[in-house]
Amino acid sequence: MIANKALRTPLRAHIAAAALLALAATHPASAEMKYADQGAHWAPADRDDFYSLDQGARIMPLNWFKALRHSDGKHFLDDQLTRYGYLPNPNSPTPGLPVGFLAASEQGAQFFSMTCSACHTRQIDVNGVSWRIDGGPALSDFQSLLADIDTAFQKILADEVAFDEFAKEALGGDPNERALRKLRKEVEVWFQPYDVLMRKSLPKPGWGVARADAVSMIFNRVAGLDIGTTSSRIIEHNIALADAPVRYPFLWNAPIQDMTQWPGFARNGDDILGLARNVGEVYGVFGIYRPTPLTLALPQLVKFNSSRLPKLINFLNDSSLNYPGLMRLENLIQQIGPPKWPWNLDPKLVAQGEEIFNRDPKQGGCATGCHEVVKGTPRLCNLNTWKTPLQDVGTDVREYHVLGREADTGVLNGAAIPFVPGIDTPLKPKDKIISILGLSVIGSILEAPLHFGVDVFKPIVEECIPESRQARTETAASL
Repeated sequence: MIANKALRTPLRAHIAAAALLALAATHPASAEMKYADQGAHWAPADRDDFYSLDQGARIMPLNWFKALRHSDGKHFLDDQLTRYGYLPNPNSPTPGLPVGFLAASEQGAQFFSMTCSACHTRQIDVNGVSWRIDGGPALSDFQSLLADIDTAFQKILADEVAFDEFAKEALGGDPNERALRKLRKEVEVWFQPYDVLMRKSLPKPGWGVARADAVSMIFNRVAGLDIGTTSSRIIEHNIALADAPVRYPFLWNAPIQDMTQWPGFARNGDDILGLARNVGEVYGVFGIYRPTPLTLALPQLVKFNSSRLPKLINFLNDSSLNYPGLMRLENLIQQIGPPKWPWNLDPKLVAQGEEIFNRDPKQGGCATGCHEVVKGTPRLCNLNTWKTPLQDVGTDVREYHVLGREADTGVLNGAAIPFVPGIDTPLKPKDKIISILGLSVIGSILEAPLHFGVDVFKPIVEECIPESRQARTETAASL
């Protein structure tokens, strides 16, 4: 693994990368495709994995999405979702799916799924050439895609003609009445939580292109759809309007920063914390999460679980988390370098930019306080992180306030994980959603060896042994 490889590049390269990302344009189909140079550790095979590797999201059965139509009669996939800004993936294992979308297998069935590259791949056009920048913030309209899916299924369930047309394509051939009834029931069960989430979450006006309120959507998914005590799992009043959208971040510094997320609430900087970050992300983008009290699954445990002890939870009941995929994706993110400027540089402009960058922040400079490289808080498996400044810079604080949201804890009421700081106190009937999410993520990770074997985290363990950790530190320090 090229762990924590130097994402530090000469100042000129950073300025060039920022300028390249600042160029935005449409993407004509006739444009020549080129990939930005993102370092020797980023190869075409890595890119293919990054574009279509399963991490555990399960949006809907793939045959449903292939049969789904817009109000104008065109299939959603007729244009490979380019109307929403998603990018073609000519090497997709499932032809027709764009970058960041894939066919994921689950218990013999195929699901329409998405992975992190859907929101973290940028493409810009310059002089008839489309430049693809892996790990860059996407210029996509995620909210419109979510809303259009909701509208399409509303019509399918309300209009018999639309349902029959959908059923013939989704099931194939000429399905009989029994098959039609079964499909309708399955669609109704799937649509209920999806529709509740979209109606309660999506703001008007919407997030727009290149932005999303990912933190609120993760909170809404986990607290609103996954932990209810009824068979539907829904706690509708736990869902709030997701109206604090932010730009998708670029990824090439992500693994080495000691804190992450725009509000700066998540510890970061090594593979263990990276896995926690990614598990939370999967739960927010259609990962299946059905935590179940063990006293329900195994009644004989009741006598061992007194009211004075934390409730025992099976966090991975029916979970769709793909741990090998998540760890491979984190490895890939560590390999992505910042894009190099592909054209000749004007030395005079470079000198002017460097002078501006190095000014005192009060005079508009950037080198100190925000963008300097400073040693961060050491992590268990990486002693050489970068410090992420946490400060109020005077911009909109709405997303930061999202962290204070509380919700009913449902099946997780009374649950805790002893001896794990931050989640060792049992959840109250109403508690902070950040605590619900933290318990869900850490519980899912700690339980994984019981479900998938003790070797499931072997790649992370190998990165944490002293010899490997020392090599990582020396590599980062030399750069």
